[in-house]
Amino acid sequence: MRWLGESVCFPTNLLPSQHLRWLPIDDKSAKLEFAYNNLSVSFTVIFDAHHQIAELRFPGAGRRDGA
Repeated sequence: MRWLGESVCFPTNLLPSQHLRWLPIDDKSAKLEFAYNNLSVSFTVIFDAHHQIAELRFPGAGRRDGA
């Protein structure tokens, strides 16, 4: 997960590939999925008015109930 989060600084890491895909949600967000071997993670990516990544949301991040 750290690699995906830090990839904002290295945009070519976020190009679609056999392990990485983008799925549109709406005009301001998309789901970014990464799968490799038995590892699979996804983020919701929020874009600002300039179409740059403003925020990465990981499902369940910050929750205290363990869900």
